[in-house]
Amino acid sequence: MASWTNPEYALPNSRAFASAAVWGNWLVVAGGIVEVTDPVTTYRQNVIAARMGPAGMLGQWKTIAVLPAGRVGCSLWISPTGKMYIIGGGPLEADPTGALLDAGRDILVGQLNPDGDLQGSGLVPERSLPHPLNNVGMAVSRDWMY
Repeated sequence: MASWTNPEYALPNSRAFASAAVWGNWLVVAGGIVEVTDPVTTYRQNVIAARMGPAGMLGQWKTIAVLPAGRVGCSLWISPTGKMYIIGGGPLEADPTGALLDAGRDILVGQLNPDGDLQGSGLVPERSLPHPLNNVGMAVSRDWMY
C-alpha cells in the first residue's frame, strides 16, 4: 500500500475512532472524531471512499454519504453484494440534545454501486438497537449480524 504520508493518497481530513471496510476495490471509512477539546468534541459526519489500484495505491477520496449525526466508535460492514451497514457509534460524553446519543441506536443501510457511490437516497435507518452502542464490533455469518 502507498505511504500514508503522501498527500496525494492521504485521508481528506484527520479522524480517529472511525470504522473502515473494503468492498471490491473500494476502501470505505465512516464517522470518527476530529479532536477532543474541553468543552467541545468535533465528530465526523460523513462516509468517504477511495478506489484502490492494482498495486494498492489509493485514488482520490470522495464523500459518498452524510450520516444523520456524527459518530465515533461505529461499526461498518459491507456484504459481498455491496449492501453497507453502519451500526452504533455515539458520543464520548453525554450530549444534552440527545442527537448523538440517538445515533448510537441506528442501523443504517445503503447499497453501493460499482463506482463507489450509494444508490438512491444513500444511507437510511433500517431499524434501531435496544440501546445506544459505542465502540461496537460486528461480525456477520450466513446473513446474520452479531
